[in-house]
Amino acid sequence: MFNEEIWNQKTLLKVVMKPRIEYVYASALLISILQIVIYFTNLECEVEGWGKESIRNISLYISDVNAQIFPKDFCQAYSMLLIVVCSAPANTNARQAVRETWGSQKTVLGERIELVFLMGKALEPSVQGAILAESQQFNDIIQEDFTDSYYNLTLKSTLMLKLASSNCMDMSRFLFKIDDDMFVNIPKLMRLLIERNNSENVLLGKMMCRTQPIKDPTSKWYCPAYMFNNTYFPNFLSGTGYLMSLDVTKKLYNAALTIPLIHLEDVYITGMCAKNAGIVPETVFEFSTGYFEDESCELKNLITIHYFTPDRMRQTFQTLNKPGSFEKCHEPIFKPTAWLRTTLFLPLARSRRKRIC
Repeated sequence: MFNEEIWNQKTLLKVVMKPRIEYVYASALLISILQIVIYFTNLECEVEGWGKESIRNISLYISDVNAQIFPKDFCQAYSMLLIVVCSAPANTNARQAVRETWGSQKTVLGERIELVFLMGKALEPSVQGAILAESQQFNDIIQEDFTDSYYNLTLKSTLMLKLASSNCMDMSRFLFKIDDDMFVNIPKLMRLLIERNNSENVLLGKMMCRTQPIKDPTSKWYCPAYMFNNTYFPNFLSGTGYLMSLDVTKKLYNAALTIPLIHLEDVYITGMCAKNAGIVPETVFEFSTGYFEDESCELKNLITIHYFTPDRMRQTFQTLNKPGSFEKCHEPIFKPTAWLRTTLFLPLARSRRKRIC
């Protein structure tokens, strides 16, 4: 017997379900197509300047490189700390901001500090002319004969190791590599070095643990399989700023001569080369790569802070040098978020980092 009500329910169910099923099939098909496109795109993408057929033997690129500009008195006098600020040729204002602020501190806690800026060659004649004038005025620029670009940062840092190990082994105890958009608490850094009282096999910074290569070709940190084909990078230090004893510069440089180059400078120098040389990088929590709204108070407890424009660097340095600049940092105001961060989240994060690193 024909049941009109049941027939209507079945018909309605088919009408309602059919678009849903078709939507599910269409979505699954679209996802599959996207996965196929991404897969084949990743296979074809190459790193700028370092394609699949490129020779990545770093000795071929730095063995015969001679500095175009070199300070007259580089490592001619003993200093506890040699600071190498990695800069781009066009970053004139950033270099001047460093000279006027934290880079102006030449003697701290009775120890001498030497600072130089390291860069590659400029492609624009006007920029190169400005660099020549700048070097004549300040005598603190080292310019090597390679094209300065993001994808050549590994060449820059390896040349830094070569310079330090060739010229400064007996004239400095520590090398500090830093970018020109970083603010450095020099007194706190010097206290750290003096208190540790160790100048062998030292490699310190902000540790990056169990980091996987990024496979998105649009990312600045994209790393294809032909460069690195393991699941995780070796533990490494953030390239924004790291410190090593002078004996380590020689060990890392020798390791670099035997390891195929990858363009991720910090992974290569403090991860792959350090592992090859038997040097264990160490995390120091005062090395920060973050951005802070109230950096003057944060710098009381930190050694490095990232993302400084030249103007902000000057302003922060002026604030820190005013009498009572830290008084506002001691206001007896209970802040629940700050309390949770310092008493709960930060200790837990440090404990976890120790376990996985």
